[in-house]
Order: sequence, then structure tokens, then C-alpha cells
Amino acid sequence: MRTFAAVAFFAAASALPIHAQFDSGQISGLVRDAQHGALPGATVTVTSETTGNKRSTVTNSTGFYVFPDMPVGSYAVAVELPGFKKFVKTGIR
Repeated sequence: MRTFAAVAFFAAASALPIHAQFDSGQISGLVRDAQHGALPGATVTVTSETTGNKRSTVTNSTGFYVFPDMPVGSYAVAVELPGFKKFVKTGIR
């Protein structure tokens, strides 16, 4: 009887849904100046370090940007705004 209970438990447990791993993610952040003030209107560009594909967006009124549904990989992120030095960060995974 114990064997049947163990087999029944295993069968029931294996029937639970299995969630797949994700093959995409997002890159997001806040663009701020040295005094931590928000920088709206900054152009943020992400470049795949593998394929060279680029996507760009502009920060909102709080300096926030987001790139949803990014394929897994390594990226360079560049931020540009007139009056400020261009910022580039590479190797973002």
C-alpha cells in the first residue's frame, strides 16, 4: 500500500505545471546628473554586443527609461543629452 501511495504522490506531483525559463529580459534605469537630479529627454541607446542591433528611447520626466523584451545577451548602453558628456557602459547582461 505504501508503494501505491508513493507512486500516486509522484504521479500527482509530476502533473503540476512546469514554467519555462525566459529567453528575454528588460534593461531599464534612471538617468541622473551628478547632483542626482532627473534628466528628462536624454536619448538612451542599447546595442547588442553580439549582433550590433540597436534600439533607442528617450527618458521620461523622471529620467526613467525601459527596453522591454530584450533577447538574452550582452549589451552596451549609451546615454546622450546636449550639454552633457556622452556616457557608455559595456558588458551589460
